[in-house]
Formats: sequence, structure tokens, C-alpha cells
Amino acid sequence: MGTRSATWMLALGALGVIAAARLMAGPVGLSSDVKDLGSSDAAVRSAAVDKVKKLGKDAVPDLLDELASDHDSFAKATLAEIVRDLGVPSSEGTTLANLLSDRDFAARQAALVILASTPTLAKAALISLAASKSADPSLRAGAAEVLGGVGGEVRHVLAKIAGSPDAPETVRCGALAGLALTGPSGCDDVKTVVTAQGSSEALRQAGIAALGRKEAAGAMALKALIASPVVVIRSSAMAALAGLGDTSTVVDFVPGLTDPAPEPRLEALRAVLGLGGGTKYRENVITMLGDMDDRVVAVAARSVGQTCGDIAARVNPALLGLLFSMNFQVRYEASLALNALGDKTGLATMQADAMPPNLSQQQQATQAINIINGK
Repeated sequence: MGTRSATWMLALGALGVIAAARLMAGPVGLSSDVKDLGSSDAAVRSAAVDKVKKLGKDAVPDLLDELASDHDSFAKATLAEIVRDLGVPSSEGTTLANLLSDRDFAARQAALVILASTPTLAKAALISLAASKSADPSLRAGAAEVLGGVGGEVRHVLAKIAGSPDAPETVRCGALAGLALTGPSGCDDVKTVVTAQGSSEALRQAGIAALGRKEAAGAMALKALIASPVVVIRSSAMAALAGLGDTSTVVDFVPGLTDPAPEPRLEALRAVLGLGGGTKYRENVITMLGDMDDRVVAVAARSVGQTCGDIAARVNPALLGLLFSMNFQVRYEASLALNALGDKTGLATMQADAMPPNLSQQQQATQAINIINGK
């Protein structure tokens, strides 16, 4: 082989090494594009997002490598959302597990964002992080919540964390959120923590909120909690159960209309009306025009105006009495309810309420005046 041929062979070899290195480094300019995801310039950010998204799922391994690189937290957070949406191959479980223990907090957070849609890829690492007493509490909480997506097989792990008085409250709240996703038994575990003597208000509210997520099977647990002897548990559970939007549960709120405490009565009334029970249970609602709590009375008045057109003569006297309430919201709702039932007596009340100095009250009263006058 001549010198010229040898030189060409060496050159081709060098080009091969360069090409291989470029392939190992991922798509050309990737690192720069990822950096631009954190740009303060909205146009630059938007362009970078489009470019990275267009790389497609085949680029996910390289994108995961970028999460371990030296990018700012905003860029990593945006990249994590892109990767999550593109979808992570099952072969990248180890990479995600490694990211959960990365030295950079933003990288660990990014891994949790991605794993929220595919928690089984790094189940062991998530369990380890959630249970770690030395890890950052917010990351532990995030890992516990994400872990719930694995299902019933991690229920006992999460129940142990949620029920541990030694664990930081933030972590326990995250465990409750995850536990509610593991199925009906997990929801019962959440209920146990919510009702446990000594549970903080934060734990109670976190548990009830977890049961009220549509992804959870928490309806039965919430139905049990609306009968709790603790007022705040009853009212919060009612709001959460109503938020699920299941109209078949309207009957479960009827007993709450006569609850001895005003907050549960208010939530029960809102639930009955919000779930379409205003007409069926209007006699209960009419009774609530005499409630001791102005919030309850205002909501009841609005409902009466909507459902009692055929018995206006019977309910109007009670509504007329409400025009003399010390509470503006009660006067406002009573005026509009009377108008809906064919009585414009509330007009004078709203005209008086439209006077200064309360601007918010003026605006509402003026709105009512316009409605009553047919404007």
C-alpha cells in the first residue's frame, strides 16, 4: 500500500471516529437546544421546545442524558415534560433510577415528573427514595405520590410511610396521595390516617383531597367520612365527594342538610344543588331559608328562586323577610329569587344597597337592579 493510500485510510478512520463520537453525543446541537429551553426570551424558548419535540421518541435516551448535564432548573423542568409526553422506552428504567439519585435537585425533580406516567420503570428506586430518611422531604413526598401509580403491590410501603409519626408531615402527605391511587384498600388506609387521633389538620386535608381525586377509588371512604364526629372532616369530605360529580351520590348529602354545624350544612346544600337535587329536595331547601348561617340562607334563596316557580305564593313571604337581613349577600340572593318568582319587591332593596361606600356591594347590587329591570 502506497503512502497516499495509507494517508487516505487514516483519514477515513479518523472520520469514522468523529462520526461515532457525534452519534454518541446525540443529535447535533441538542445541548444548545436544551439550554435554550431555559431562556428568558419567550421566542427562543418556544423555538427550542419545537425543535426538541420534533426529535421524537428515538431521541429520548439522549434527552435523558441531557437531564444529567449542566442545564438550569427551568430548562430541565421543561425538558422533563417533553420527555414524559414523548414516552420513555422500558430500557431506560436504569437511567431514570440514576437520575433519582443525581447530585442535582432539578434532575431528581425531572425524573419524578417523567416517572409520574411510567412509575413501574423505576419502582425500586422510587421506594428507596420515598423511604429514605436522609433525602429531601419534598423529593420523598413526590416519590411516594408517584409510587402510587404502581398499584396495589406498593400499598403496604406507602401505608407504613403515611402512618409513621416519625416521618416529616410533607412526606406523609405525599404518601397519602400515592396510597389513594392503589385501590379501595389503599383508600381505606387513607381514611384510617385521616380519622386517627392526633392526625394534624394538614394530614386530614391531604388525605381527603387524595380521596377526592378522580383517579382514586375514594368514593366509599369519603361516604364514611361525611359521618365523622369531627366537623372539619365532615365538611371537607362532603366537598371532596361532591367534586367527583357522581349524581347518584346526591342522596348521601341529604342528612347533612340538618347537620348541627353550619359548615357541613353549607357543603351538603351545595352538593345537593350541584348534583341536580334542587328540585327533588326543594322542601329541605325551603326549610333552610330559616337557617342561622347567612351563607346557607343565601345559597338556599338562590335555589328556591330556581325551583319553586309553581309554589311562589308559599315561598315568597319567607324571601320577602330576607330583604331585611343584616347580610348583603342574603338580601341580594333574596331579591333575585323574588324576581325569578315574579315579585320585584327586591328592587328597592338593591337600589338602597347600590349606594356608596362599598364598591363590591355596589357592583353586585347594580347587577341585580339591571336583572330585575330586564336589562
